[in-house]
This record gives sequence, structure tokens and C-alpha cells, in this order.
Amino acid sequence: MDGTGLLGRTLLLRGLGFALILHVAARAVGLAVLSLMAGTAGQDPRERLAIWDGGWYLRIAENGYAAQLDLTQESTGSLGFYPLYPLLIRLISAATGLDGLTSAVLISELAAAVAAVGLYTLAVRLWSPQVGVALVLLWSAQPLAIVLSMAYTEALFSALAVWSLVLLHRHNWLAAGCLGFLAGLSRSSGLGVGAAVAAYAGWLWWRREQRSFLQLAGALIALAGAPLWWLYIGVHVGRLDAWFAVQDEIWGSRWDWGASVVGLGHKLFIQEVRYSGDAVFVITLTFALLILAVVLLLEAVARRVWWPLLVYAVVLLLLTLGSAGFINSKPRFLVPIFPLLVPLAMALAGAARRVQVMVGLLVTVASAWFGAFLLVVWQYSI
Repeated sequence: MDGTGLLGRTLLLRGLGFALILHVAARAVGLAVLSLMAGTAGQDPRERLAIWDGGWYLRIAENGYAAQLDLTQESTGSLGFYPLYPLLIRLISAATGLDGLTSAVLISELAAAVAAVGLYTLAVRLWSPQVGVALVLLWSAQPLAIVLSMAYTEALFSALAVWSLVLLHRHNWLAAGCLGFLAGLSRSSGLGVGAAVAAYAGWLWWRREQRSFLQLAGALIALAGAPLWWLYIGVHVGRLDAWFAVQDEIWGSRWDWGASVVGLGHKLFIQEVRYSGDAVFVITLTFALLILAVVLLLEAVARRVWWPLLVYAVVLLLLTLGSAGFINSKPRFLVPIFPLLVPLAMALAGAARRVQVMVGLLVTVASAWFGAFLLVVWQYSI
């Protein structure tokens, strides 16, 4: 390696180190504010990291899934959760002796750091180290970034998705497909990773730029994760649509082409439905974030972001907007859709240093406060 190459590599590593410092700082501030707010409210901040879905993952890790499909029993709700995260919790607990919650948070924190490294790596390949640092900062300090430190799957899924896309850009088909497969075993959003891998592989095949068995194998493997889990659950309880039945009957989540989201938004606009108290703030912010997500997607298209990232983002955003369910959970579903942050990262990377510092401080503090608010003050699911 010549002197120029060594200098370039050193600068890239410094950029990665700085990006990781920003990521760790954002997460540390988030946890510190949570501890302060929870302590003031007389709550255990550690327990707040395992509320709602987190409790389900911990119970699945300890007790496994429901043995039969009884839609009148709350325990059947476990069948609606994917297996990779609780399996990792069980394995880490068994290997280290740590309790389930500690293992779950450890997995999330490590996965979030791995995702941050992947974001920087991908941004350097596609744009520049400056965009990479900005992208990591914005992702680590987005409104619902607190879930990256919770017993939730967003951090694990993000790590798998980002690195699958990095490997896809390198044309490492089999590795990209395997990570896409694992992403599908962690969340339904894995369909977006599979779609990106399959679309890119198919496009290159059609253009005759690259044709190989591994290319096709990677695409098929990437698409298979979530569907195979649906099939397994169906066979497990003796009803092939069991996973969808649980989502519909127990969790109130079903595909409705966005009717519920648009319908609620319209009712709020004409004031047919009115919220009070904290709900006014949370629901208003939720719709603002959803609208902003669509705008940022259009901006990413206008900036000609590498199109497999757009495929990934479109699928995840469609899953977010097109399904019924808890409206206040929608901002959490935006956390892994990092391509939406690319236009903002590009703008921030080109801004003056003073502006970069001010934006960094603002988003970090705002994210920390909002995350703590949702876990301590807000009484509903996220």
C-alpha cells in the first residue's frame, strides 16, 4: 500500500471512530435522560427498557411459543413474534449467566453499534465519509432512537439489513442473502431487504451484467426468511394462516392499503376525532413524522440514491403506512428506514461546522427527551 492509500485508509478509520463516538454519545445521553426522568417519577429505568413488546420477547426467550392457536387466550399473542431475537436472548443468557433483560439490552446495544458501522461503511462507498458521519448521527438520534437500547428488534434488524445492503453493493450475493434471511426472521420488514436483494440481482441478470447461480441463490434466500416462519407457525399449530390470524385478532394488525392511517388522519383534520392531554402531542407528531417520511423518500429519489436502498425504503414505508394497528407505533417502524435520512445527512455534511454542532446537539437532546417521555410519561404502547 502506498503512502496515499495508507493516508486515505487512516482518514476513513478516523471518520468511523468519530461516527461511533457520536453513536455511543447519543445512546448514552438517551439512557441518562431516561434514568433521570424515571427516577424522578419513582420508576425503575431498567424495567422501562422491557415494556410492551420487550416483555413478550423476554417471555418467549424463557418459555417459548404458545403450543396451540387459541385466539381467546392472550398467551397466543406470542405466535405473532419472530424467533431470532428471543433465540439470541436465550443463547446469550445461557452462555453468560446474565438475566434475560440484560442479555436483550446487550444484544440491542451491540447490534445498534454494528448497524452504525454498516451505515458509515455504506455511506463511504456511495457518497463520502462526511455523509457517513452525518448519517450515523441522525440515525442514532432520531425521534424513536430509544428503541435501539431496548428489548426490541429494531437494532438487530437494522444491523442485519444495513450489512446485507453493504454486501449487496459489493455483489457478495450469498452473504447478502443470508443476512436478508436472518432479517426476515427478526421482523416482517425483512421483506424489504429481500425485495432489494432480489430486485438488484434480477436487474443485473436482465441487463446481462452479471449472471451466476450464487446471484439467484442469494435472492431466493433473502426472500425466504419471513415466509418460512409463517409456514412454520402454521404447521406448528395446524392452521396455515395462523400468523396472520394472530396479527389480526390479537394485535389488530392487518393490511388495509393505508385505509386506517388515512382515515384517522382525515378525522383528525376535520376534527371528527379529538385527543386530549399527551395524546395530542404524540399523535400530532406521529402524523408529522409519517408525512416527513414520504417527503424524504421523494427527496431521496430526486437525489438518485442508489436504487436498491429506495426499494428497501419503499417496502418498509408501505408496510408502515399500509397496515392497520397502533398508530402510535408507526414512528418506531420508521427507525430502520435509514435511506430516508440520506438527504438530511447530505445536507448536514455540507453545512458549516457551527451548524453541524448545533444540529447534532439539538437532535441528540430532543431524541433523548422524547424517548424518555414515551417510556415514563406516555401510558400507551410505542
